[in-house]
Amino acid sequence: MIQANSVHSTPPTNMSAIALHLRLKAAGMLLRRTGPDDYQIVWKNQMVVSDLTLLQAAMFIDRALVRR
Repeated sequence: MIQANSVHSTPPTNMSAIALHLRLKAAGMLLRRTGPDDYQIVWKNQMVVSDLTLLQAAMFIDRALVRR
């Protein structure tokens, strides 16, 4: 079993970012990378939320798009 000794910032082409991008695209939104680990969510050319990590963006998307 391989174990990581440290956690690094994930690149924008990882599967998590791609999955979030596709989920937002289906909702008419865009996930935009603004820094090494900073993302923002854009809807109709207007920023909805910014300065998010990938995890925070995923949590925001889950709360915003999943209706219970």
